[in-house]
Amino acid sequence: MFTSVLDMLQSIRLGSGMLRSDCCSVHREHSMRMTLNRANRGGCFVALVVTLVLVLEAVLDLHGQEASVQPRSAREEVIDLAARGEYAAADHILAEELRNDPANFALLYNRALVNFFWKRDEESLRLLRSVAAGDREDPNYQALLSSVLTGLDRYREALPASREALRLAPSDAENWLRLGALYLHLKMGGHATEVYEKGQTLFPERPELLLGLGVIQEMRAKFEATIPTYEEVVRKFPRYLGGYLFLAGAYLKASRTAEAARAATQALALDSRSALAECFLAEAAWKTPGQEKEATARIQKALQLDPTLPEALVLAAKIELKRDDPQQAVYYLKKATAEQPRMASAFYVLGQTYRRLSQTRDAEAALREFKRLQRSESLGNPLVASLLAARQ
Repeated sequence: MFTSVLDMLQSIRLGSGMLRSDCCSVHREHSMRMTLNRANRGGCFVALVVTLVLVLEAVLDLHGQEASVQPRSAREEVIDLAARGEYAAADHILAEELRNDPANFALLYNRALVNFFWKRDEESLRLLRSVAAGDREDPNYQALLSSVLTGLDRYREALPASREALRLAPSDAENWLRLGALYLHLKMGGHATEVYEKGQTLFPERPELLLGLGVIQEMRAKFEATIPTYEEVVRKFPRYLGGYLFLAGAYLKASRTAEAARAATQALALDSRSALAECFLAEAAWKTPGQEKEATARIQKALQLDPTLPEALVLAAKIELKRDDPQQAVYYLKKATAEQPRMASAFYVLGQTYRRLSQTRDAEAALREFKRLQRSESLGNPLVASLLAARQ
C-alpha cells in the first residue's frame, strides 16, 4: 500500500512551486523527481530567484557585509542565468566570487543552491559543509541541507536539519511541509500526523497540509477516511490542482472509476496540460469495460504531454500487455524504472512481463528489486517526495 500511494505522489509538485499558479505558468508535475527527486527540486525558478535575491541582499546585510561584496551587475547576472536554467554559467560566476572571499556565507549558500537545482547534490553538500559553523544558524541553510540530503536518499541525516529549519523559522509553512514529508519518508506516520495537524492550525490557507493528512490515511489503506479528506481539500480549495489529482487517484484505488474520471476532468479544467490528469482518465477508461480505445488515446495524450511520466508509462505497459504485446510493454517499463528507480510497482509489472516472455533471469532480477524496495526502511517514494516542500 505504501508504494501505490507514493508512486502517485512523485508526479505532483506540492509545496513551493509546481502547483501554485502564482509561481509560473508552465507546470511540470514531476519535475522534482528528487529522485526530491532528484527530489523536490522546485521546478519553478521563481523560488530560486527569490531566494537568491534574499540571500544576496538581506543575508549580506544580516552578516554586516556591504552590498559591494558582489557587484549588482554580477548579482543580476547570476539571477538571470539561474532563472533560465543556465546553472553552469551561474555556478562559474559564484565560484569566481568565492575566490576573493572563500568564507562568504551568501556566496557559498547560493552556489550550493544553484548546484542543487543543477542536480549536483554531492557538490551542493560539499559547499554546505564548508559553511562556517557560526553561519549555519540560518533557516534557509538548514532547509537546503535537508533537501540536499533527501536528494541523496539520506533521509535520517536530513531529519535534524529539517527540524532545525522549523525551529529557526516556525512561521514558514514550507518548513512544516518539509518535515512532515520527511517523516513520511521514514515511515513515521505518527510524527507526520502531528506535524500536519499543527501546521494546518497555523496555516489554514495551505491545502498541502490537509492533503498530507489524506496521504497518511491512504498509506494506511484507510480509504474510508482518505477520500473524504481529499474531497474536503477540493471543497475548501477549488482552484488547487493537487486536490483533484489526489482525489482521482484515491477514487481509482477504490474502484470508483466514474468519480475518478470526474475528478481528473476537473483537474484538466484547471490545467489542460496536466499529464497526470490525462493518465488518470486513461486508467478510469481502462478499468471500464468497452473503453479500451479511449484508454489508449488518453494514455498516448498523457505521454505526449510528458514522455517521462512513470505512472503513464506503467499504464501504457499494462495496456500493451492486454493487447498481447509484452515486448512493447517492456519498452515502457524500462523507461519508467529508469525515470523513477524507486517505483516498486513498475518493477513488479516488469517482472511479470519478463515471465510472459520466458526471460526467467530478467524476471527474477526485477522481482528481487521489487521486494527490496518493499522492504526498504525509507519509503524512498515519488509521491511522498513531492510533499517535501523545500525552501528552494
